Amino acid sequence: MPILFFLFSTTSLYLLDETILRYSPLFSILSFIFYLTSLLLFPLSFLSLRHSLSLNLPFKQSLQISFKKLPRFLLLVFILICILLGSFILGFIPFILAFSWFILSPYPLLEGYEIVDSLLLSKYLVRGRFWRTLLNLSAITLPMLAIGIGIPLLFFFKIDKIYL
Repeated sequence: MPILFFLFSTTSLYLLDETILRYSPLFSILSFIFYLTSLLLFPLSFLSLRHSLSLNLPFKQSLQISFKKLPRFLLLVFILICILLGSFILGFIPFILAFSWFILSPYPLLEGYEIVDSLLLSKYLVRGRFWRTLLNLSAITLPMLAIGIGIPLLFFFKIDKIYL
C-alpha cells in the first residue's frame, strides 16, 4: 500500500511538473502532502505488518495498535537520525560506533520499552558482539547504499548504455 501510494504520488507530481501548474502554490502544497503521507505510511505499514504477523491479529486491530505506537516510533527515528548525523560530523569512527550501537533500538521499542530504554538496551545487546554486529549490518547496508546511490547516479549522468 505505501509503495503504491508513493509510486502514484511521485508519478503524478512528475507529470504535473511538466505543466504550468508547477509554478502555482497548489503544486507545492500537493507535493508536501504527498511526501508527508508517504513518510507516515511506511513506518505505519511496517508496524502494522509486524503486529499482524507476530500476534496473528487481523488487519484492523494491528492498524489500531500501530497508530498508538507510531508517534513513539517516529520520535525514536528522529533521535536516531540526530545521533547518527551528530556522530558523522564528529568523524567516521564515532559514526560507526553509534551506527552499530543504536541501530537495533527500534526492536525493543516495538516490544514495549520506552525510547531511552530501547537505546540503552540496543547498546547493551551489541556489547561483546561489536565486530559481528558491524559485519552483519555492513552486509545489509553496503549493498543498499550501492543501489540507492548508484542507480540515481546513472540517471543523473544520463548513462544510456552500460557495457558489462
